[in-house]
Amino acid sequence: MERIGPVHVVAGRPALTRPSAPLLRHLALTAALVGGAGFAAIGVAGIGGRFLNTAKSKPFMTPPFPPGAYKAGGGFSLGVGPTVRGRTG
Repeated sequence: MERIGPVHVVAGRPALTRPSAPLLRHLALTAALVGGAGFAAIGVAGIGGRFLNTAKSKPFMTPPFPPGAYKAGGGFSLGVGPTVRGRTG
């Protein structure tokens, strides 16, 4: 070890001031890569779903809730409430 001492003396600049340009570039490229992979996966899933919908006569992709689960006012109900199964409150 040639130099020992405080970080700002050894490195020649204050420690933890701002991220360096290469670090920011790597972070931006990583975010772009992960985001691009996510968009590609969503696109491939959509194309596959559309293909399967056209290949079958019945709808392939359906909502996981029974028909009528959504109310006209925007609410959602699966039929579970205070009067279901004999409960009153």
